[in-house]
Amino acid sequence: MREIGIDLSSHNKNISVDALKSTGATFAIIKTSEGDYYINDQFNALLTKVNQSGIKKIAYYHYLIADTYNAGVNEGASCLRKLDT
Repeated sequence: MREIGIDLSSHNKNISVDALKSTGATFAIIKTSEGDYYINDQFNALLTKVNQSGIKKIAYYHYLIADTYNAGVNEGASCLRKLDT
């Protein structure tokens, strides 16, 4: 069976719980961060809306832009700090 997912970022900050329900999505992916400079300040609000919509499968992602090993480590640490909040 094919599932429908929704990818959310700070650009979707105004999405309503009803709108999420109406998509028919069975999973959601929420952007946490990008590089080592951007944290999605809408992450917690979006996570709350997804939970309220009844969507049970939730994943998070970091948009990696690192061009060196150390930059990648720093970006990963930034993402983990966000997930720890």
